[in-house]
Amino acid sequence: MTLGIVGLSLVLLTGYSGQVSLCQFSFMGIGAFVIGQDRRGRLADRTGGRATVICAGVGALVALPTIRLRDLYLALATFAFADAMANGVFTDVHFYGSGGIPVGRIVIPGLSFAATAPSS
Repeated sequence: MTLGIVGLSLVLLTGYSGQVSLCQFSFMGIGAFVIGQDRRGRLADRTGGRATVICAGVGALVALPTIRLRDLYLALATFAFADAMANGVFTDVHFYGSGGIPVGRIVIPGLSFAATAPSS
């Protein structure tokens, strides 16, 4: 489902405006990091809201210098941001440690996301 949402963001940008952005997965990684750091005993709607606000803020910071770019230059600028996030933040042991961030199952009142054994 998460990859589908990221794919839909590409449809909005590419289909309606004809532009190409290459940093959608960086925003997904930022949101996952915020949720991973913030999920300790909180409900999913609060952590999702915080991740959305932080990703929107980072997106606004990326949009400021790239707002007038088109075509290849927009693709290169967003690729540079994605590459900087991938090599500078997502692989840094100061942010994630050596083994990642353990995150439990999502908690939404009234819904169960518990894994069930496959039936034979």
